[in-house]
Amino acid sequence: MSQIALQLSFLYSRKYRLYCYVCIANAYSMEVYTLKKDIHVYCITASSFPDGIKPAFDKLHEIAPIAENRTYYGISSPERGKIKYRAAANEIYDGELNARGMQAHVIKKGKYLLIEIKDFMNNLPGIEKAFKQLTNDKRIDPHGECVEWYKDNKTCRCMVRMKTAL
Repeated sequence: MSQIALQLSFLYSRKYRLYCYVCIANAYSMEVYTLKKDIHVYCITASSFPDGIKPAFDKLHEIAPIAENRTYYGISSPERGKIKYRAAANEIYDGELNARGMQAHVIKKGKYLLIEIKDFMNNLPGIEKAFKQLTNDKRIDPHGECVEWYKDNKTCRCMVRMKTAL
């Protein structure tokens, strides 16, 4: 991820005595990522957004503890004028989380716009900022979900599925 620093450029034209200020706001580097196959996960729905996120992940970690082959996700989507947030994880073996009464969900394969946040625990506002940038892009699927893919303890991939007709 490269972050464009706040820049202020001063342009001057002698011919027209024109002064122009150009400001480029902080933005993250965005890329297109292809998810080659569906990801099957099991979820715990947060009681509210954003305050219910941490308790949902705490409960998820009790049921699906950190393990070498485990990956965690955050999935959010609009529902009845509010944001529905689900903390999710993959099963390490078939039936592991399904047997615990968790809700099954599929993160669909396809092309996603992606922004990677490094050292996300020290930059939690960066996740919100990344999703604002992603959801303002005209290439996204208006019915898609926002997906946080926690690759490891340091990296969060913020993703939004693209329109399929592109």
